[in-house]
Amino acid sequence: CTTDKIIVRRSTFVAGPNEYQIFAGTEKVHICPKAFLEVIDDYEILTYYAIDDMIIVKAGLLTLGVLCETHGVVTQELLNDINSMHDMLQEVFNRECEEKDKSRNYEQLAMTE
Repeated sequence: CTTDKIIVRRSTFVAGPNEYQIFAGTEKVHICPKAFLEVIDDYEILTYYAIDDMIIVKAGLLTLGVLCETHGVVTQELLNDINSMHDMLQEVFNRECEEKDKSRNYEQLAMTE
């Protein structure tokens, strides 16, 4: 039995007609349908734990739910899409950083004149 305190609910992604929530643990990534979490999203402070393929959701000492992790969602096609998106986002990020650097250089030049 492997226990892993999950620190953060990371991202939501869509695969086919369904939305999934990604959780990042210290040793593993966990995926479950986002719809499973809608009934507990009203609570402000939640802690997530993973025990094998289950995600335990707690608010303080109160256990709000036990979610079964979804398998078979991550396919080679999804990985290809994510890798392609990563490359495009990296280009946008790099371009925005270059624009910020140029803007700062112009501001510094204007201040020295």
